[in-house]
Amino acid sequence: DFLRYLQLELNLASLVACRRKRLSMPRRGASDFTLDRMGWLIQLRWGAMSGAVLAAVLGLAGVFPGLAWPVMLATALAGYLYNFFLWRRHRAGAPPSGARSALTQALVDLFMLTVLLWAAGGVKCPFVGFYIFHVALIAILGGPRWTLIATAASFVLAGLLALTTYVPALRVAVWDPVAPFDWLSHIAAFVFTVSGAAYIVTHAVRELRDREVALARA
Repeated sequence: DFLRYLQLELNLASLVACRRKRLSMPRRGASDFTLDRMGWLIQLRWGAMSGAVLAAVLGLAGVFPGLAWPVMLATALAGYLYNFFLWRRHRAGAPPSGARSALTQALVDLFMLTVLLWAAGGVKCPFVGFYIFHVALIAILGGPRWTLIATAASFVLAGLLALTTYVPALRVAVWDPVAPFDWLSHIAAFVFTVSGAAYIVTHAVRELRDREVALARA
């Protein structure tokens, strides 16, 4: 009887271990881009577009006289409409269509960021480091393959921005803020870049810990 009981315990432990292994391994075709993560991206995009509107207002007010604020405002409004469409889908409970949906949103966000930077003076704008946010987000949501795609897209778009520096015909704005906003903007760009990266990493670590706890309880 003791041997039979021991065998049952070993079989039960083996079944639990196999179940945990299956839960920890993603299914083929499955994606980490869940409905909750889609909602998280929507919230981030609201904040980003609001920041673009603020920048356009500062350009209109003369704080950043070289900005093409109409281009920035138009891009922000387009971003609001795009995000409103995604918000409606999220509110209706429509699930995202996997990693491809995450990549599509990331590429759209990269394009909008590039247009905003183009309207802010190109690569001379200190906020050009914001590209790292989108690469980090797609790394969390889409995995290694989509991270490489997003990284390549960032390089291409940043290269196009740099091209506007040497081809005046492609330039629509110059980075020339009035004092003291010239050095204040560099400090703000550094603070936002570091804080944003820390927030994204912290969010990813928190999700990973929650997943480990869920697997341990399974």
